[in-house]
Amino acid sequence: MKESYLPELNEMYQKIATQLQQHNSLSTQPKLDQLEKMNVFKMLERIIAFLQVSKSNISPNFMEKLGSYENHIINFINRETRFI
Repeated sequence: MKESYLPELNEMYQKIATQLQQHNSLSTQPKLDQLEKMNVFKMLERIIAFLQVSKSNISPNFMEKLGSYENHIINFINRETRFI
């Protein structure tokens, strides 16, 4: 999963980080779209952290849930690519 999704997620992360920095330098009042991007940014941080965990550190119980987590990542990428 790391090889499949991490590069695209990192790219999304960088784009949103840049956009948030631009918003922060232009405005003192957060706007709705900025708050939405912040939520996406936080979700990306969690997904990227998950993908960076070594396979040997993933418990057998969690291994059973990887398929559903992968579906979640795919849906996230498909949904947020349109948002960015």
